[in-house]
Amino acid sequence: MTKATVYFISIIGLVLFNLILVGILVTKPNTKQNQEIETIQNPKMVVIERLKFDENQIKQYVKLIDTHNIVIKEKDAEIARTKQQLYKLLSGNLMINKADSLTSVIGEIQKEIEMLHFDHFKDIKKLCNEKQQIKFEQLSIEISKIFERELPPQ
Repeated sequence: MTKATVYFISIIGLVLFNLILVGILVTKPNTKQNQEIETIQNPKMVVIERLKFDENQIKQYVKLIDTHNIVIKEKDAEIARTKQQLYKLLSGNLMINKADSLTSVIGEIQKEIEMLHFDHFKDIKKLCNEKQQIKFEQLSIEISKIFERELPPQ
């Protein structure tokens, strides 16, 4: 066998292997990792599907989400403004007391945000009937994973 024949057979083998691998990946059912990605992309639908909300509950849930998002965006903007004030201190006379005060304000706003999230989930729980309450208890174990924000790469 010549070197060219060996190379040719090797290349054909690698191409076939790659085609088989691609075929497996394309036809493979959703894995746990794919389901987690879908969950992160649309947590609202996860809650609706898992709790099996009816049309009326869905409307109320969407209103809760809209209100919650408005308040959270305001708090996020408040944090951004406070951080801007904090980092402006770097350009002038560094005032440690002022920096400490601003970081405390940021911490308080973040605490408010977490309580808003907690209250939001309590409101969602109030939408549930008895059967859904049980499902909500199961869902509550996964809430932090379902609603986590994807952090930008560093």
